[in-house]
Order: sequence, then C-alpha cells, then structure tokens
Amino acid sequence: MAFAFQKSEETMTEYIKFNKGTIDAIPNPKKRTRFYHNEIKGLHLDITPRGNKTFRLKYKFKGYDLTYKIGGYPDINPAIAVDKGRELKMLIAQGINPQQTKLEKRSELTFREFFRTVYLPNKLGKMHYPPVKAVLVRNEKNTKEILKFEKKVDRKVARLLEVYNAHIHTASFSRKQLSDITHTDISLFLRSIESPSMVNRLIRELRYIFNTSDLPINPVKTALTKSISMQFVKPRLKKFDNEQMYRIGQALKKVREGYKQENGFFYQPQKNQSFIIEILACEGFRPDEVYRMKWTDVIDGVYKLNSKTGYQERELTNQTLKILNTIERVSPYVFPSPTNINEPIKSVRKVWLKVLELAGLEDFQLKDFRNFYSSRATQRFTLFDSSKMTYHASTKVVEKHYSSIDRGDLRAKRNELADEIENLLNGGGKVINFDS
Repeated sequence: MAFAFQKSEETMTEYIKFNKGTIDAIPNPKKRTRFYHNEIKGLHLDITPRGNKTFRLKYKFKGYDLTYKIGGYPDINPAIAVDKGRELKMLIAQGINPQQTKLEKRSELTFREFFRTVYLPNKLGKMHYPPVKAVLVRNEKNTKEILKFEKKVDRKVARLLEVYNAHIHTASFSRKQLSDITHTDISLFLRSIESPSMVNRLIRELRYIFNTSDLPINPVKTALTKSISMQFVKPRLKKFDNEQMYRIGQALKKVREGYKQENGFFYQPQKNQSFIIEILACEGFRPDEVYRMKWTDVIDGVYKLNSKTGYQERELTNQTLKILNTIERVSPYVFPSPTNINEPIKSVRKVWLKVLELAGLEDFQLKDFRNFYSSRATQRFTLFDSSKMTYHASTKVVEKHYSSIDRGDLRAKRNELADEIENLLNGGGKVINFDS
C-alpha cells in the first residue's frame, strides 16, 4: 500500500487520517516526525526513527505551550486516540488543565491498594476486630505474591484473604486504578473462572468491595445487567446409605487402632483424625468447626464458637462427649497439629482417603456427612428442626441445599400416600391418618 499524506502549504505540517491502515503504512522516518490529525487541532502521532509511535495533544493553557501524552500505538488504537483528543479539547475549553487532572489521577489507588489499605481496615472495624495490617509476602512455594496478616488472626478474619489470594490478586484489573476498572474487565475475569459456585462467590465479594468505594457506578452491577449473570450451581446429590455408613465405621476402627497392610508394613494408628471424622458424622458440623475446637470452648457439654453464621452455643451429643473424654489434654486445641501442638490440625484428607479405600467407596467428601445428617434430620423430624440441629440461619438454607437430596425418598412417600388415597377412593378399607 502506498503511503500518502497532505502538507499545509503555509506551515508544511504533515496531516494524515487516523486509521490503522494509514498508520501502519508510514515508513520509519530518518528523524523524529509528527503527523497531525486532519480535524482535531494539536492531536498528532509522534514517530521516532526506531518506529515508536505515540499519540499526543499539543495545546495552549494560560499562555503556556503544553503537550499531553495519550498513549502508544498499537496499544491505543486510532479511534480511542481521536475520542481522547476530543475529550481533552473539551476540558481545555472549560478552563481545566488536562495535565493537572492527570497528576491527580496518578494519586488514585489501584484495586490492590484499595483492598489492602482501605477495604480491609474498614471490614475489620465492622467486625469489631482489633486493627491488624495485611502485608505482601511470597507464598510457601514461592510461586506467587499474596496478602497475609502480619500477626495471627481468628479463622473468620483469615477467610477475608482466601478468595482474594486465590483469584483476585492475580486478576489483570487488580493493578488498575479503581475508576479505570470497567464492567468488561469484570466480565473477562469472571469468564476465566471455571467453577460456577466460585463465580457466584466472586460476584458477591467484588460487588461488596466496590460498594465500599466512592465510585459512582459499581462495575460489577453494570456487568450483571450487560454481560454476566449468577451461575446455576447443580446441587451435590451424593449421600451415604446405611450400608456405606457401616463400612465407614469399620474402616474408622482399623484406622484408629492401626493394622498390617498388604505390603507388610503396619499402618500407624491415627486416633485424633478418626475421632474428627466420627464427630463430623455424629454432629453434622463443618470440618473447620471441629479442627479449631479448643478445650476452653467446651463448657458443661456446650461448644461455644464463632461459626460461619456468627457466635453460637452448640449442645454436643453424648457420642462426641465420650470421644472428648478419651483424649489427653496436651494442647490448647482438642485436635492439635501433628507438627505443632500449639496450632490446630488443618486437614484429615489423607486419613479420609484411607478410610474410603478401606470401605471400598469413591467420590465422597467430608462435607457429605453434613448432607447426610441434615437429610436424616429432615426425614425423622421437620425442616425447621433440621435447620436448628445443623445450626443454619434459616430453614431456607436447608431447603435450598438439602431438599434435592431426598427427592427419591419424597417420591416414595408421595407414592405411598397416593396409593392409600386411591384405595379410599375405590372403597378400600385402609384408613389414613392425616394428622400423623
């Protein structure tokens, strides 16, 4: 393609149309050269002998000749440069110096800075938690930078950084200044997340974070109206049956006592880990609620804790109390870490996998005990009783997350009831008690 430009006869200024084809066709000049836009006065493309191309705007302000750098090509495309040029000319016409606005813009916080220095302190204040600073460190594997509180904090406070470190800190928009983050940035980020449930959680958390800023428009809310939506999360339908629970019980005994393996080695007893799994089955607790249990939290058979839904006092079952009475108190924690007795155990995953192996089961998770517990409680009692026994904030949570688990049982009960009603309609002798 031949390159052509126009020259003003009076000033010999070179003018071009700002489009990709024209700009790409310009050969590298022997010396630094400016090509001006043919309509917007002062807007030009600055090209060096090495081929670096930068959009700039020359303008006068209060008698001074000034230049505003818009950005380099091709990172800034010609259409954006033209729009920015018009915007800057409007500011100048209103008596506003774009350079001053640019300096003020530089002092604005990025998302990362806002989260660490503004959002976290405000959040801790609302939680009535003492101020604690979050600092940037390398993770244990030294593979990435993460935020970490500079001193030990409660589990509920530590959770404030979990999703941020896992996903948000490395997001491309996190390095942008708050006002530069668009709904498109949010949409592109969320589309990179594979888990529907994590997408929903990120939407909720990001929306809340942006709501605490001074931005007039929340980019997450805009994205929800234009390009993204809350994801449908298919409920987990796995649940234990009676036979599977029996096999787990037998496997727990072997793990607790130790046994000789097929390879000839002896599997060392894992008492505490087996106790944790048994408590999860008997109480319907979340795993973390058992891991961090302290002796001082258990008073007269009542476990006092700060749970996911707030402070609670839970009556422990006789089965759990019997287990606790067999454990030696060697740490502030009921189940201390195997490597540091002053820290709680973090996970029983390896022992759980061994239990599944011994029981001949696959694809079960520790949280399925909570599903099983809630399911049985709903069957035996009522939805209201079940929500109280699992310490949910409302029956809606149980109905949303656990109602689908018993669909087969519900169908069987409905069919049984329909059979009896049909019998009555056909003159049968069965009597049905609707009050029971």
